[in-house]
Amino acid sequence: MSVGTTTRDKQALRVISMLQNWSDRLSGHVTQKRAHVRKSLVTKLTVIIPESCQEAGESQDRSMVEVWTRNISQGGICFISDGKLKTNDNIVIVNIGSKYMESELVRDRQVHDGFWEYGAKFIKEIQM
Repeated sequence: MSVGTTTRDKQALRVISMLQNWSDRLSGHVTQKRAHVRKSLVTKLTVIIPESCQEAGESQDRSMVEVWTRNISQGGICFISDGKLKTNDNIVIVNIGSKYMESELVRDRQVHDGFWEYGAKFIKEIQM
């Protein structure tokens, strides 16, 4: 799924650009321990929040959420979402092409314009 041209898509791309500029400025000043090399990937994906992981009392169906990716590695993915994801146990399923990866949200922070940035660690590929 490619990134479209809606107003929110444009805002998401602007936020990703700001985050990347910040990362580029810190590059060389901050030591990062990573098991896998990250590759830039700016596209739209679907994140599925398993029903058992949704917060109790959710009034609207938030089980499938479109997100915008920043980068990906063999071990995980970084993306932004329009608002905070609501899960009980930080487990989501990331749909990447024809693959579905069960993933653990290991990092989150509110960034700009109501977007939240997430780091998700791949646990295993699952069949859907």
